[in-house]
Amino acid sequence: MNVATAYRHFANKHELAREFLAQCVDQAVVIAEEAAAEPDPWQGVTQFLARSLELIASNHALVDVLSRTYGPEQFAELIRRINVPLERLVARVQQAGLMRADVGATDFGPMLEMLGAINVLGVPDLAHRYTALLLAGLRPSQEALPGQPPAQELMLQLTVTKGR
Repeated sequence: MNVATAYRHFANKHELAREFLAQCVDQAVVIAEEAAAEPDPWQGVTQFLARSLELIASNHALVDVLSRTYGPEQFAELIRRINVPLERLVARVQQAGLMRADVGATDFGPMLEMLGAINVLGVPDLAHRYTALLLAGLRPSQEALPGQPPAQELMLQLTVTKGR
């Protein structure tokens, strides 16, 4: 799109950036919804992590959303919208006995941030190794994880704090 076309649709570059970031959030939510609809819930989890990592790798704007570069609004929107399908997915995979009972949907945001940070290093297959390690850690275990999954409200509160 050329500059004249952009300014016919957007008042300034910030408005354009907000719209682009909103589309990034939409893409991430679609990935979560499709993963939650996957008939095999474990496949849904692996699909969610793999496709989210691909999106992060191909779209630096989504990395900006995850790192709150443009402020907390887009990240808060991502948390609010993505948790709904992730909660359905986590419930299904736990019900099938394929995931630890002490994992929550809100655990996936920090996991994606970690994977995104590893992906930025540019070492081939390193992110895939750590995705496999995370998936292995999600499997049922007799050993309890410390603490609880963060509440959505806490994640939103941390978002506002980090965005300042």
